[in-house]
Amino acid sequence: MKNNNFRLSAAGKLAAALAIILAASTGAYAAEIVAANGANGPGVSTAATGAQVVDIVAPNGNGLSHNQYQDFNVNQPGAVLNNSREAGLSQLAGQLGANPNLGGREASVILNEVIGRNPSLLHGQQEIFGMAADYVLANPNGISCQGCGFINTSRSSLVVGNPLVENGLLQGYSTLDNRNTLSLNGTLNASGVLDLIAPKIDSRGDVIVQDLTHRNGSVTPAAINAISGLNRVARDGKVLASVQPTTALDSYYLGSMQAGRINIINTAQGSGVKLAGTLAAGDELKVKAYDIRSESRVDDASSNRNGGENYQNYRGGIYVNDRSSSQKLTRTELKGKNISLVADNHAHLTATDIRG
Repeated sequence: MKNNNFRLSAAGKLAAALAIILAASTGAYAAEIVAANGANGPGVSTAATGAQVVDIVAPNGNGLSHNQYQDFNVNQPGAVLNNSREAGLSQLAGQLGANPNLGGREASVILNEVIGRNPSLLHGQQEIFGMAADYVLANPNGISCQGCGFINTSRSSLVVGNPLVENGLLQGYSTLDNRNTLSLNGTLNASGVLDLIAPKIDSRGDVIVQDLTHRNGSVTPAAINAISGLNRVARDGKVLASVQPTTALDSYYLGSMQAGRINIINTAQGSGVKLAGTLAAGDELKVKAYDIRSESRVDDASSNRNGGENYQNYRGGIYVNDRSSSQKLTRTELKGKNISLVADNHAHLTATDIRG
Protein backbone atom coordinates (compact mmCIF):
# COMPACT_ATOMS: atom_id res chain seq x y z
CA MET A 1 0.00 0.00 0.00
CA LYS A 2 1.63 3.28 -1.07
CA ASN A 3 1.90 6.06 1.45
CA ASN A 4 1.59 9.00 -0.94
CA ASN A 5 0.47 12.49 -0.14
CA PHE A 6 -3.20 13.03 -0.82
CA ARG A 7 -4.15 16.40 -2.26
CA LEU A 8 -7.72 17.53 -2.29
CA SER A 9 -8.94 19.45 -5.28
CA ALA A 10 -9.97 23.07 -5.00
CA ALA A 11 -13.56 21.92 -5.36
CA GLY A 12 -13.08 19.45 -2.55
CA LYS A 13 -11.69 22.07 -0.20
CA LEU A 14 -14.83 24.13 -0.70
CA ALA A 15 -17.24 21.29 0.12
CA ALA A 16 -17.89 22.31 3.71
CA ALA A 17 -18.41 25.95 2.79
CA LEU A 18 -20.80 25.01 0.02
CA ALA A 19 -22.81 22.83 2.41
CA ILE A 20 -23.19 25.76 4.81
CA ILE A 21 -24.21 28.10 1.99
CA LEU A 22 -26.71 25.50 0.77
CA ALA A 23 -28.37 25.25 4.17
CA ALA A 24 -28.45 29.00 4.71
CA SER A 25 -29.82 29.83 1.28
CA THR A 26 -32.46 27.11 1.49
CA GLY A 27 -33.77 28.37 4.80
CA ALA A 28 -33.95 31.89 3.40
CA TYR A 29 -36.42 31.19 0.60
CA ALA A 30 -38.72 28.51 1.98
CA ALA A 31 -39.18 25.86 4.60
CA GLU A 32 -42.16 24.02 3.25
CA ILE A 33 -43.46 21.64 0.63
CA VAL A 34 -44.95 23.30 -2.45
CA ALA A 35 -46.62 21.03 -4.99
CA ALA A 36 -46.19 21.59 -8.71
CA ASN A 37 -49.14 22.33 -10.94
CA GLY A 38 -50.55 19.57 -13.09
CA ALA A 39 -51.56 15.95 -12.75
CA ASN A 40 -48.44 15.01 -10.77
CA GLY A 41 -48.98 17.68 -8.13
CA PRO A 42 -50.08 16.10 -4.82
CA GLY A 43 -52.34 17.66 -2.22
CA VAL A 44 -50.46 19.43 0.60
CA SER A 45 -51.90 20.53 3.94
CA THR A 46 -50.70 21.15 7.50
CA ALA A 47 -51.75 19.07 10.52
CA ALA A 48 -52.41 20.48 13.99
CA THR A 49 -48.98 19.17 15.06
CA GLY A 50 -47.30 21.41 12.49
CA ALA A 51 -46.33 18.49 10.26
CA GLN A 52 -47.12 18.89 6.58
CA VAL A 53 -49.32 16.18 5.08
CA VAL A 54 -48.90 15.14 1.46
CA ASP A 55 -51.77 13.27 -0.18
CA ILE A 56 -49.68 11.52 -2.82
CA VAL A 57 -51.02 11.07 -6.34
CA ALA A 58 -52.57 7.77 -7.38
CA PRO A 59 -50.04 5.05 -8.20
CA ASN A 60 -49.94 3.59 -11.69
CA GLY A 61 -50.34 -0.09 -12.49
CA ASN A 62 -46.75 -0.71 -11.39
CA GLY A 63 -47.34 0.80 -7.96
CA LEU A 64 -45.39 4.01 -8.72
CA SER A 65 -46.77 7.28 -7.31
CA HIS A 66 -44.88 10.03 -9.18
CA ASN A 67 -45.21 13.34 -7.32
CA GLN A 68 -43.71 16.64 -8.49
CA TYR A 69 -42.92 19.77 -6.47
CA GLN A 70 -41.70 23.30 -6.92
CA ASP A 71 -40.07 23.09 -3.48
CA PHE A 72 -39.58 20.23 -1.04
CA ASN A 73 -38.40 21.21 2.44
CA VAL A 74 -39.18 19.59 5.78
CA ASN A 75 -39.33 21.48 9.09
CA GLN A 76 -38.72 19.93 12.51
CA PRO A 77 -42.42 18.96 12.96
CA GLY A 78 -41.86 16.66 9.98
CA ALA A 79 -43.81 15.61 6.93
CA VAL A 80 -46.25 12.74 6.33
CA LEU A 81 -46.78 11.06 2.97
CA ASN A 82 -50.32 9.69 3.09
CA ASN A 83 -50.37 6.22 1.55
CA SER A 84 -53.44 4.96 3.36
CA ARG A 85 -56.97 4.11 2.21
CA GLU A 86 -58.16 4.20 5.82
CA ALA A 87 -58.14 6.80 8.58
CA GLY A 88 -55.76 6.21 11.44
CA LEU A 89 -53.15 7.61 13.80
CA SER A 90 -49.94 9.03 12.34
CA GLN A 91 -46.80 9.28 14.47
CA LEU A 92 -46.11 12.82 13.25
CA ALA A 93 -49.52 14.23 12.29
CA GLY A 94 -51.84 12.62 14.83
CA GLN A 95 -55.28 11.55 13.63
CA LEU A 96 -55.27 11.45 9.85
CA GLY A 97 -57.90 10.65 7.25
CA ALA A 98 -57.59 8.40 4.22
CA ASN A 99 -55.91 9.73 1.10
CA PRO A 100 -58.69 10.45 -1.42
CA ASN A 101 -56.22 10.43 -4.33
CA LEU A 102 -55.18 6.78 -4.13
CA GLY A 103 -57.97 5.41 -6.27
CA GLY A 104 -58.32 2.08 -4.49
CA ARG A 105 -54.68 1.01 -4.23
CA GLU A 106 -51.63 2.02 -2.20
CA ALA A 107 -48.27 2.88 -3.71
CA SER A 108 -45.25 0.60 -3.42
CA VAL A 109 -42.86 3.34 -4.59
CA ILE A 110 -43.34 7.03 -3.75
CA LEU A 111 -41.22 9.23 -6.02
CA ASN A 112 -40.88 12.87 -4.96
CA GLU A 113 -39.31 14.88 -7.80
CA VAL A 114 -38.39 18.56 -7.45
CA ILE A 115 -38.79 20.38 -10.76
CA GLY A 116 -38.11 23.87 -9.35
CA ARG A 117 -34.69 25.48 -8.99
CA ASN A 118 -34.16 25.35 -5.23
CA PRO A 119 -32.30 22.72 -3.18
CA SER A 120 -34.10 20.78 -0.45
CA LEU A 121 -33.51 21.32 3.26
CA LEU A 122 -34.62 18.39 5.42
CA HIS A 123 -34.82 19.38 9.09
CA GLY A 124 -37.22 16.72 10.35
CA GLN A 125 -38.56 13.21 10.03
CA GLN A 126 -40.65 11.97 7.12
CA GLU A 127 -43.27 9.29 7.66
CA ILE A 128 -45.15 7.13 5.22
CA PHE A 129 -48.62 6.78 6.71
CA GLY A 130 -50.38 3.54 5.80
CA MET A 131 -48.67 0.81 3.82
CA ALA A 132 -44.88 0.94 3.89
CA ALA A 133 -43.29 1.90 0.58
CA ASP A 134 -40.00 2.84 -1.03
CA TYR A 135 -39.32 6.58 -0.64
CA VAL A 136 -37.36 8.67 -3.14
CA LEU A 137 -36.48 12.37 -3.07
CA ALA A 138 -34.84 13.45 -6.33
CA ASN A 139 -33.65 17.06 -6.49
CA PRO A 140 -30.87 17.95 -8.96
CA ASN A 141 -30.33 21.29 -7.18
CA GLY A 142 -28.93 19.69 -4.02
CA ILE A 143 -30.16 18.20 -0.74
CA SER A 144 -29.16 19.12 2.81
CA CYS A 145 -30.19 16.76 5.60
CA GLN A 146 -29.83 18.18 9.10
CA GLY A 147 -31.28 15.67 11.53
CA CYS A 148 -33.63 14.08 9.00
CA GLY A 149 -34.98 10.55 9.01
CA PHE A 150 -37.57 8.16 7.64
CA ILE A 151 -40.41 6.22 9.26
CA ASN A 152 -42.18 3.20 7.71
CA THR A 153 -39.98 3.11 4.60
CA SER A 154 -38.56 -0.10 3.18
CA ARG A 155 -36.03 1.79 1.06
CA SER A 156 -35.13 5.49 1.32
CA SER A 157 -33.23 7.25 -1.47
CA LEU A 158 -31.83 10.78 -1.42
CA VAL A 159 -30.79 11.64 -4.96
CA VAL A 160 -29.12 14.82 -6.17
CA GLY A 161 -30.09 14.14 -9.75
CA ASN A 162 -33.00 13.16 -11.95
CA PRO A 163 -35.20 10.06 -11.78
CA LEU A 164 -35.23 7.72 -14.77
CA VAL A 165 -38.83 6.65 -15.36
CA GLU A 166 -39.51 4.38 -18.32
CA ASN A 167 -42.80 2.69 -19.18
CA GLY A 168 -44.24 3.59 -15.80
CA LEU A 169 -41.33 2.06 -13.87
CA LEU A 170 -38.66 3.85 -11.85
CA GLN A 171 -35.53 2.38 -13.42
CA GLY A 172 -32.91 4.44 -11.61
CA TYR A 173 -31.29 7.86 -11.39
CA SER A 174 -28.94 10.14 -13.30
CA THR A 175 -26.39 12.54 -11.80
CA LEU A 176 -24.92 13.42 -15.20
CA ASP A 177 -24.32 17.10 -16.04
CA ASN A 178 -24.49 18.00 -12.36
CA ARG A 179 -22.02 19.17 -9.70
CA ASN A 180 -24.31 19.70 -6.72
CA THR A 181 -23.92 18.23 -3.25
CA LEU A 182 -25.77 15.94 -0.87
CA SER A 183 -24.81 17.12 2.63
CA LEU A 184 -25.61 15.26 5.85
CA ASN A 185 -25.36 16.70 9.36
CA GLY A 186 -26.82 15.67 12.69
CA THR A 187 -28.33 12.19 12.89
CA LEU A 188 -30.07 10.45 9.98
CA ASN A 189 -32.21 7.45 11.00
CA ALA A 190 -33.67 4.99 8.50
CA SER A 191 -34.63 1.34 8.18
CA GLY A 192 -34.11 -1.18 5.42
CA VAL A 193 -31.96 0.27 2.64
CA LEU A 194 -30.66 3.84 2.43
CA ASP A 195 -29.36 5.17 -0.91
CA LEU A 196 -27.24 8.34 -1.00
CA ILE A 197 -26.64 9.28 -4.65
CA ALA A 198 -25.10 12.55 -5.80
CA PRO A 199 -22.18 14.05 -7.73
CA LYS A 200 -20.64 14.94 -4.34
CA ILE A 201 -21.45 13.63 -0.86
CA ASP A 202 -20.45 15.52 2.28
CA SER A 203 -21.45 13.40 5.29
CA ARG A 204 -20.48 14.88 8.66
CA GLY A 205 -23.21 13.45 10.90
CA ASP A 206 -24.28 10.03 12.12
CA VAL A 207 -26.10 7.76 9.67
CA ILE A 208 -27.88 4.86 11.36
CA VAL A 209 -29.84 2.26 9.39
CA GLN A 210 -31.58 -0.69 11.06
CA ASP A 211 -33.18 -3.87 9.78
CA LEU A 212 -36.82 -3.51 8.78
CA THR A 213 -39.26 -6.20 9.90
CA HIS A 214 -42.39 -6.31 7.74
CA ARG A 215 -45.88 -7.21 8.89
CA ASN A 216 -45.56 -10.68 7.33
CA GLY A 217 -42.40 -11.35 9.35
CA SER A 218 -39.91 -10.92 6.50
CA VAL A 219 -36.86 -8.75 7.12
CA THR A 220 -35.09 -6.22 4.90
CA PRO A 221 -31.45 -6.17 6.10
CA ALA A 222 -29.97 -2.76 6.87
CA ALA A 223 -27.75 -1.41 4.10
CA ILE A 224 -26.23 1.90 2.98
CA ASN A 225 -25.28 2.65 -0.63
CA ALA A 226 -23.34 5.91 -1.03
CA ILE A 227 -22.55 6.58 -4.69
CA SER A 228 -20.89 9.77 -5.91
CA GLY A 229 -19.70 10.95 -9.31
CA LEU A 230 -21.45 11.53 -12.62
CA ASN A 231 -23.41 8.33 -13.08
CA ARG A 232 -26.47 6.47 -14.20
CA VAL A 233 -27.44 4.31 -11.25
CA ALA A 234 -30.01 1.51 -11.19
CA ARG A 235 -32.58 1.34 -8.39
CA ASP A 236 -30.64 -1.48 -6.74
CA GLY A 237 -27.54 0.74 -6.46
CA LYS A 238 -25.61 -0.73 -9.38
CA VAL A 239 -23.65 1.85 -11.41
CA LEU A 240 -24.74 1.45 -15.03
CA ALA A 241 -22.59 4.13 -16.68
CA SER A 242 -20.21 6.91 -15.68
CA VAL A 243 -18.83 10.09 -17.24
CA GLN A 244 -15.59 11.62 -16.00
CA PRO A 245 -15.82 15.23 -14.77
CA THR A 246 -13.55 17.99 -16.03
CA THR A 247 -12.56 18.80 -12.43
CA ALA A 248 -12.39 16.61 -9.34
CA LEU A 249 -15.48 15.71 -7.29
CA ASP A 250 -14.27 14.84 -3.80
CA SER A 251 -16.58 13.22 -1.23
CA TYR A 252 -16.30 13.27 2.56
CA TYR A 253 -17.41 10.78 5.21
CA LEU A 254 -16.34 12.52 8.40
CA GLY A 255 -19.07 11.28 10.73
CA SER A 256 -20.22 7.72 11.36
CA MET A 257 -22.24 5.13 9.46
CA GLN A 258 -23.88 2.03 10.90
CA ALA A 259 -25.66 -0.72 8.94
CA GLY A 260 -25.37 -4.39 8.06
CA ARG A 261 -23.81 -3.51 4.70
CA ILE A 262 -22.05 -0.29 3.71
CA ASN A 263 -21.06 0.33 0.10
CA ILE A 264 -19.21 3.58 -0.74
CA ILE A 265 -18.32 4.30 -4.38
CA ASN A 266 -16.85 7.37 -6.06
CA THR A 267 -16.53 6.88 -9.83
CA ALA A 268 -14.88 10.25 -10.59
CA GLN A 269 -11.26 9.83 -11.70
CA GLY A 270 -8.86 12.21 -9.99
CA SER A 271 -11.24 12.53 -7.04
CA GLY A 272 -10.94 11.31 -3.48
CA VAL A 273 -12.96 9.77 -0.68
CA LYS A 274 -11.94 11.00 2.76
CA LEU A 275 -12.88 8.91 5.80
CA ALA A 276 -12.60 10.28 9.33
CA GLY A 277 -15.09 8.61 11.62
CA THR A 278 -16.53 5.16 12.26
CA LEU A 279 -17.91 2.94 9.51
CA ALA A 280 -19.50 -0.02 11.29
CA ALA A 281 -20.88 -2.76 9.05
CA GLY A 282 -22.12 -5.91 10.73
CA ASP A 283 -21.44 -7.85 7.55
CA GLU A 284 -19.80 -6.13 4.59
CA LEU A 285 -17.94 -2.85 4.13
CA LYS A 286 -16.75 -1.75 0.68
CA VAL A 287 -15.02 1.49 -0.29
CA LYS A 288 -14.01 2.08 -3.92
CA ALA A 289 -12.57 5.31 -5.33
CA TYR A 290 -9.66 6.78 -7.27
CA ASP A 291 -8.06 7.92 -4.00
CA ILE A 292 -8.95 6.82 -0.47
CA ARG A 293 -7.73 8.76 2.54
CA SER A 294 -8.40 7.82 6.14
CA GLU A 295 -6.84 9.75 8.99
CA SER A 296 -7.23 10.70 12.64
CA ARG A 297 -8.66 13.92 14.00
CA VAL A 298 -6.88 15.84 16.74
CA ASP A 299 -9.44 16.84 19.38
CA ASP A 300 -7.00 19.02 21.35
CA ALA A 301 -6.11 22.03 19.18
CA SER A 302 -3.19 22.97 21.45
CA SER A 303 -1.38 19.65 21.06
CA ASN A 304 1.80 19.27 19.02
CA ARG A 305 1.87 16.55 16.38
CA ASN A 306 5.44 17.12 15.22
CA GLY A 307 6.87 14.27 17.30
CA GLY A 308 6.20 11.22 19.41
CA GLU A 309 4.33 9.19 16.80
CA ASN A 310 5.06 5.56 16.07
CA TYR A 311 3.35 3.94 13.10
CA GLN A 312 2.88 0.18 13.07
CA ASN A 313 0.91 -2.31 11.00
CA TYR A 314 -1.61 -4.42 12.88
CA ARG A 315 -4.21 -6.76 11.36
CA GLY A 316 -4.05 -4.94 8.07
CA GLY A 317 -4.70 -1.56 9.67
CA ILE A 318 -2.36 1.32 10.36
CA TYR A 319 -2.34 2.47 13.95
CA VAL A 320 -0.81 5.54 15.53
CA ASN A 321 0.63 5.27 19.03
CA ASP A 322 1.26 8.74 20.46
CA ARG A 323 3.27 8.93 23.63
CA SER A 324 2.19 12.51 24.36
CA SER A 325 -0.59 12.37 26.95
CA SER A 326 -1.73 15.91 26.08
CA GLN A 327 -2.92 14.89 22.60
CA LYS A 328 -6.25 13.19 22.00
CA LEU A 329 -6.53 11.26 18.76
CA THR A 330 -9.88 10.18 17.39
CA ARG A 331 -9.10 7.21 15.16
CA THR A 332 -11.01 6.29 12.06
CA GLU A 333 -12.62 2.89 12.62
CA LEU A 334 -13.56 0.48 9.84
CA LYS A 335 -15.53 -2.51 11.15
CA GLY A 336 -17.04 -5.45 9.30
CA LYS A 337 -16.82 -9.19 8.70
CA ASN A 338 -15.72 -8.51 5.12
CA ILE A 339 -13.82 -5.27 4.44
CA SER A 340 -12.74 -4.21 0.94
CA LEU A 341 -10.83 -1.00 0.17
CA VAL A 342 -10.13 -0.51 -3.54
CA ALA A 343 -8.21 2.58 -4.69
CA ASP A 344 -7.50 2.95 -8.40
CA ASN A 345 -4.67 5.39 -7.66
CA HIS A 346 -3.61 5.13 -4.01
CA ALA A 347 -4.87 4.67 -0.48
CA HIS A 348 -3.45 6.61 2.47
CA LEU A 349 -4.49 5.28 5.88
CA THR A 350 -3.31 6.99 9.05
CA ALA A 351 -4.55 6.28 12.57
CA THR A 352 -7.05 3.79 11.21
CA ASP A 353 -8.40 0.74 13.04
CA ILE A 354 -9.53 -2.00 10.66
CA ARG A 355 -11.38 -4.74 12.52
CA GLY A 356 -12.67 -7.75 10.66
